[in-house]
Amino acid sequence: MLLKEEGMQDTKNKLIHIGKPIKLDEDKFLMQLENIAEYVVKEPEDIRIWVQNIVPTYHPEGSNL
Repeated sequence: MLLKEEGMQDTKNKLIHIGKPIKLDEDKFLMQLENIAEYVVKEPEDIRIWVQNIVPTYHPEGSNL
């Protein structure tokens, strides 16, 4: 699956699309994963907010986040 942010390009085959990878700061991402790993141990109610901070395209269903 591709996201809009990946700038899908069509090909001659209508079933095949090409996407450009989304730029990612790997060091920042890994730090965020470490932080969320420590945070989930507390079984927080607002974990979706943390996930959305890491993945801006994440929009949980039925949420006003």
